[in-house]
Amino acid sequence: MFNETLDNIEKRLSRLEKVDSIEHRVTVNQIDLSDIKDSLHRMEETQKNDIQHINRRLDSHLVKIAKAEEEILIFKNK
Repeated sequence: MFNETLDNIEKRLSRLEKVDSIEHRVTVNQIDLSDIKDSLHRMEETQKNDIQHINRRLDSHLVKIAKAEEEILIFKNK
């Protein structure tokens, strides 16, 4: 009787260890996925900022070109 009870306890503990292991893996995977998501978000933000910077530089160059064209037209008309 005692041995049967001991066997039952060992089996239950074994199942609990498996459950704990599965829960641990799920938790670790969730953390990994969260880290990946955060990294992707940071990359997108960095790229977005880089693109905005490039767009501002292009806009300023376009303004300079437009002013130069305007000055050329003014000189031609004189």
